[in-house]
Amino acid sequence: MQTGKSTIKTIFDGSKIFNVPIYQRSYSWRKENLQDFLSDLIN
Repeated sequence: MQTGKSTIKTIFDGSKIFNVPIYQRSYSWRKENLQDFLSDLIN
């Protein structure tokens, strides 16, 4: 695993591969979870 700073653009531009462990794949967000997350990014 590598750590470091990234911009939103570099995260979603397709140049990186993200692997999600099987034990995390069944997790799903409800609408309010997404709203909280986006609010945290903006603020």
